[in-house]
Amino acid sequence: EWMKWHSQMKDSSRRDAVRLAVEAYRIENGSYPTALEDLAHGGLVTPDAIRSGPRELWVWSVAPEGDSYALAPAPAEPPR
Repeated sequence: EWMKWHSQMKDSSRRDAVRLAVEAYRIENGSYPTALEDLAHGGLVTPDAIRSGPRELWVWSVAPEGDSYALAPAPAEPPR
């Protein structure tokens, strides 16, 4: 139970860090990034922060109007 809670808190902290970096990027550049990698390349977050798991990137999309975005954890891989 504690491990599940800890994992959820870690994901929440990463998501918050990415959201703050996205807003900082928008302020600096006048638009949202086209890819989350832009945040790491610009030094706004570490490469690990833009991952929702060991290897998965967050699911990222910007609205066509460019005035909003969606950020969600990458879907879990099905068990093998």
